[in-house]
Amino acid sequence: DAETYAKYVTQIVEGYVKLGFSHVILNNGHGPNESGLKEAAKKITNLYPESRIMVISWWDMDKAAMKEVYTGKSTGHAGVDETAAVIHFHDNLVDRDRFDEKSYWVWTDGLKT
Repeated sequence: DAETYAKYVTQIVEGYVKLGFSHVILNNGHGPNESGLKEAAKKITNLYPESRIMVISWWDMDKAAMKEVYTGKSTGHAGVDETAAVIHFHDNLVDRDRFDEKSYWVWTDGLKT
């Protein structure tokens, strides 16, 4: 549940802050986890006001590019955006017989997919 997840993340991030990390980015990869990550970030910044915690979901990193590339295409779970990301990082995990090769593209100059 979100409360347990928030406690778990809080303990991990607090450990990093105690080691001297003052800026931490929590990169979300699953929509429902965002609230737990935000709660953890809030708790840490309340406990350690000098810390800066950022929560971002990978699909929000470049909304303009996502809109340009994926408008009118199926996105989300197993959509072209997730498939492109998996192809970029772990090509062997994608069953290419199950989708149209023309429906996706991968930009290899960074995390933009």
